[in-house]
Amino acid sequence: MQNLYKSSLKALFLVTLFILISCKNDGVDKNSTIHVTGSIYKPYIYDRFVQAPLLTTWVNGKVNTLSGDTTLSVANSIYVSGNDVYIAGTETTGLANINNGYIRAAKYWKNGTAINLDGSPYYSEAKSIYVSGNDVYVAGYKDIENAPNGIYWKNGVEVALPFYNATSIFVTK
Repeated sequence: MQNLYKSSLKALFLVTLFILISCKNDGVDKNSTIHVTGSIYKPYIYDRFVQAPLLTTWVNGKVNTLSGDTTLSVANSIYVSGNDVYIAGTETTGLANINNGYIRAAKYWKNGTAINLDGSPYYSEAKSIYVSGNDVYVAGYKDIENAPNGIYWKNGVEVALPFYNATSIFVTK
């Protein structure tokens, strides 16, 4: 009787396993285009001890590095409007005496072309992006003398906010 019980359990386990494997659903609609943005880390060309983030997108599994091989950049948000892909982030633009020697500027990329949001010598970062019609809204912050200031930009025009950091933006009309 015990052998029959063990055989039944084995058969039940194998049938359950077969059903689970054959019903695998990765949650992806095959008619959808999946856009993901982030960073790939490579050794920074000027300092072999530093890992450099390179702004990268994945569209249905295809990898595209937008920042080149030596520009430090970080992506924080992606928005797709029609055929246009917008990415909010930060790019190191050169050397200065502020913020550990680097100027990190808030930017967004439209279809791979960088648009600078902040030309100041202070650290700034674009955290979120939203597009409504022809208007591009970006939320982020600027760190002025170690005092972060929340900001949003509408079509590149800066608007100061009364708090530390803006991390997300959405517009209703």
